[in-house]
Amino acid sequence: MKTPTLFIILALLLCKITHAQSDTIYFADDNISICVVEKMNSDEVVYSKPTLSPDVKFNVSKSKIRMIKFHDGEVWINYQLGNSNENLKFRYPDRKYAIKLFPATGFLNYGELGFEMATDKISSIDFNLFFNLQNSESFHLGAFGYKFRLYNKYQRDYLACGPYVKPTAIFYKHTLKFENGKEHKYFGVGPMLNFGYQWVVLGRGFIELNLGSGLSYSSTNFGDRLSENDRETLQNPNIKNYKNPDEQRMFFFEQLDDKIENWSNIYHGSIRVGIVF
Repeated sequence: MKTPTLFIILALLLCKITHAQSDTIYFADDNISICVVEKMNSDEVVYSKPTLSPDVKFNVSKSKIRMIKFHDGEVWINYQLGNSNENLKFRYPDRKYAIKLFPATGFLNYGELGFEMATDKISSIDFNLFFNLQNSESFHLGAFGYKFRLYNKYQRDYLACGPYVKPTAIFYKHTLKFENGKEHKYFGVGPMLNFGYQWVVLGRGFIELNLGSGLSYSSTNFGDRLSENDRETLQNPNIKNYKNPDEQRMFFFEQLDDKIENWSNIYHGSIRVGIVF
């Protein structure tokens, strides 16, 4: 019983080693061939099949090949075959999801976590959670957005690279802690419009730049949301047109108008890194 099992294991190992040493040809008609490229010249490619005798050779014109991926990791692309960008989708597997974060040095006190799921070649659903935890206050914000693009720069089937526009709905909770032990909590909602650019690096890495602005409506008036320093500034008669800013690391709130205390402008900017899967 042990001998047949040993033969099976050796056969599987041999197949695995042979496959690891094989090259892959992607033809223009979307067929794929696992083979060993013997020779390439200016007009054609000569290759053999691992499942056949090495003496059996195949000749194919380069005009019928889209790309060759060699066993050592090198890639040859036929840029004369249509749009050269289309060849890149063979180099980077199509993956739908990304987990990302803001690489803050004080990540235990403030930061950002995000998840993105591609819905097609140019669109994706994006969710981000922001938090700012300090001794005197805590701030949490959730943002749900829909990214879309006019084009897919690298012709990936999912999780496209390039510029995007993202309408976003936000919801946040802010807790102020005072020295007398009391707390003041309020909630807010609002729309935002974000613009950004994202890259997928080597099929696995993810980098994103994002800037956005919008409006925010709070459950309490703006004056109750300020720190003691902000309130002293607000009461200073030498300072005019003070718009009561409230900064939460990556978010900046500014009172829309002195007479409209519950509404504020909101601005946001961040860089995100992550992984694609």
